[in-house]
Amino acid sequence: MVFVPRLIFCQIYFDNNYENNSNTANATSVIVLDTGGYLFPSCVFGNGYSSILILKVGLNGDTIWTREYPKTSTFFSTGTSNSTIKTYDNNYVFCGAETDSSNTWNALLVKINGNGDTLWTKVYGGPNDDNANMVCQTPDSGFVLMGFTQSFSNGTASDFYLIKTDKNGNFQWQHAYGTTAAEDCVSGQITLDGGYMMSGHRAGTLHIVKTDSNGNFQWEKVYPGTEGQAFIKQLPDSSYIMVGAKNVTGLAAQAFMAKLTKTGNVIWQQTYGGAGDQQFYAVPIILNDGSIVCSGVSTLSTIPWGLLVKTDSSGNQQWLRTYYKSPSSDNYIYDVRHTSDNGFIMSGFALVLTSDPWLVKIDSNGCEVAGCNVGIEDIFAEGNNINVYPNPASSELRISSNKPRIKKMKINNVLGGCVYERDVENEKKEISVDVSGLVNGMYFVEVMCENKMYNMKFIKQ
Repeated sequence: MVFVPRLIFCQIYFDNNYENNSNTANATSVIVLDTGGYLFPSCVFGNGYSSILILKVGLNGDTIWTREYPKTSTFFSTGTSNSTIKTYDNNYVFCGAETDSSNTWNALLVKINGNGDTLWTKVYGGPNDDNANMVCQTPDSGFVLMGFTQSFSNGTASDFYLIKTDKNGNFQWQHAYGTTAAEDCVSGQITLDGGYMMSGHRAGTLHIVKTDSNGNFQWEKVYPGTEGQAFIKQLPDSSYIMVGAKNVTGLAAQAFMAKLTKTGNVIWQQTYGGAGDQQFYAVPIILNDGSIVCSGVSTLSTIPWGLLVKTDSSGNQQWLRTYYKSPSSDNYIYDVRHTSDNGFIMSGFALVLTSDPWLVKIDSNGCEVAGCNVGIEDIFAEGNNINVYPNPASSELRISSNKPRIKKMKINNVLGGCVYERDVENEKKEISVDVSGLVNGMYFVEVMCENKMYNMKFIKQ
């Protein structure tokens, strides 16, 4: 008998915040390490100073080491999703901004080795504020930074900013793109034709700019009715997936996704969410089957929770989940990456005692516990009408309706016994239920909207 070895990946789950001496911090990007575990920088704000804290954690989220970029009177910021990358020589770079002696922001690029030791630091810009939000490495081993500039802008507001360096971070060239309106690039990539795609916003509206390999402007697009910040990913056929937010009549902003042609024209567009405000904040992930995953923030009653949505290749929602460290405090997710166990790692910050860097490791169904998605439709059910979240829930369960108003609801245990029942006054579109007193396990939710009953399930943990 011949035994053929094979790798078996077990799903890993954790939900960790990383305290930093009562200072406030956040993690806007995270990368998955080839050796296992994760690396992420966080911008730390203390009493009269800021610094960049770099953390390496293991597969289970346990801290392996931390390094703090100089704690001085200088102020720092880190970039957005994709502001940290692995380099061709197996080191790492991250970008952001730092202030100089005149309190002017300069674009920042720092290279570190695998132990977090600084190899070199470079700054770029002019007499006014400049910032680098994301970085990618070029075929010649150099780097391109994308962000915004006021030093070289067309007027007093900021413009998109593209900087090219050599492999040692030495400046080679730069370009600015914009009008007299405020423009800010938060995302981008090297395109299949060797040029650059930059995405962000113009005066609060999603906006993209395409250049050639030398940074020469080729074309741009603005998408009326959208809002927030555009994050973008090119597909193998040269089309793009762009995400952000869009104002929907009768609702606050909803998370927005569109597929674009290689020249930026809309092929299809979709929105996701319900009552409250939702928006994407990360570069979307394109899985092997063409499905799309993207993270962001969902805000209801002024409380932001992390958001993750999975769609099929046409943008049709497959599931939507929300996450929190503390349900009544701020919980922001800024980045998501696909992991070797086919799950996802998300980074951001959670307000516990202070704002702490926050990592959430989930499985391929977006679940924080094994099996939470088995037999459960905890996303908008029946034509994107009803949403029950978070799932699993530990203290508060939210139920929202995208179209009809909620008249009544009931929660039954697995034996069919009613454990909670409620008639909803004034037929609201969003309600919350305290489930902290329920025994852990599976429950069935019945929601009556107009004359139709919706049936869903959730896990109490």
